[in-house]
Amino acid sequence: HWELALPEFSPRSALYQIRPIGIGTPETECLTSLLARLAAAHHLALGDLILRYFLPIMRNKRAEADRPLNHFELNRMSYVNSAGALAAEIVGLSERLTFLPEIASTSLVRWKEFVSRHELLRHYRAWCADCYNEQVAMGGAVYDLLLWVVLPVKVCSRHRRPLSENCPNCQKRIRPTLKYYRPGSCPYCRTFLGAQKSDVTTAAIDDSDYEL
Repeated sequence: HWELALPEFSPRSALYQIRPIGIGTPETECLTSLLARLAAAHHLALGDLILRYFLPIMRNKRAEADRPLNHFELNRMSYVNSAGALAAEIVGLSERLTFLPEIASTSLVRWKEFVSRHELLRHYRAWCADCYNEQVAMGGAVYDLLLWVVLPVKVCSRHRRPLSENCPNCQKRIRPTLKYYRPGSCPYCRTFLGAQKSDVTTAAIDDSDYEL
């Protein structure tokens, strides 16, 4: 006897289930960092991931509500770590595309009733070089902490050192734009931002696996 009926398959996510790091700890990963790692897993730049998977859904939702997606909203994509409506929408879409329920913890959306959005986020990226070095040394993913995007946070709570705001190689400040965002990397010169010694190279975060 042959059973010819098709087997039942569990639902499949559109994107890989790349889990956020440090959930429930002071070292929780921020949403832009998670999205960048998700894009890398799909061999895409983060801007391309947003264009291919997020914007079509967002445009359809706006069309149904007779409210087209405008350029102002697109320019604000770099602030998805915040507590606003756009951040909540990106969180919801990320959970929908990956089937992961804990992504809301990578932004400040859950704190929207308790934090002021005025001067909440930095206008330029900040990081702890020692944290990056430790992440590489431990063989884990290089990622950005949610605390680093909060403007009042000036010092790494783990290493007790001021957060860096300038690339150690080109000395440029880095805006939190999403197109070529990658944790631990300067988008201008591609230097590893955790490098403290000459023997630490960009090999730890090679850009060769990107589709640009």
